[in-house]
Amino acid sequence: MSTDTTTLFLIPTVLAEGTAERVLSPQVREVIQPLDVFFVENVRTARRFISGLRLGKVMGEDVMR
Repeated sequence: MSTDTTTLFLIPTVLAEGTAERVLSPQVREVIQPLDVFFVENVRTARRFISGLRLGKVMGEDVMR
């Protein structure tokens, strides 16, 4: 039996644009920063959300699935 583990993070999003700073925990940014691959429902919305967090991540089609 393998002891390798994978962690799946369910990242919350905001309902209204421009409210991320007020409603999201700083832990959300800390979790997103080191991630390289995202499984998302809507690529455009996810890219906009992550870009809006201003983490310096470049979100291309290859990292969104």
